[in-house]
Amino acid sequence: MSRMTQDGQVTLPLVVRRKLRLRPGDGVRFRVSGETIFVEKIFRSKANLRDYLGFLGHLEGREPDALVTEMRGGIDQLGD
Repeated sequence: MSRMTQDGQVTLPLVVRRKLRLRPGDGVRFRVSGETIFVEKIFRSKANLRDYLGFLGHLEGREPDALVTEMRGGIDQLGD
């Protein structure tokens, strides 16, 4: 349930935001069919660099060459 403000704004319940995987800045479309209103996500907001902060933290301290070799399936492409 949600209440509308004087400005016509409504907060989408958390269960709806999670189901649609909505984040701040995402676009939504409202479609009316009789007495039923449908909400659908129409676009994703641009990613913010902060969204990826710490994303590769589990690789800290590893050697870049070893990571590349691992990503290639353990095969050294250069023959070194």
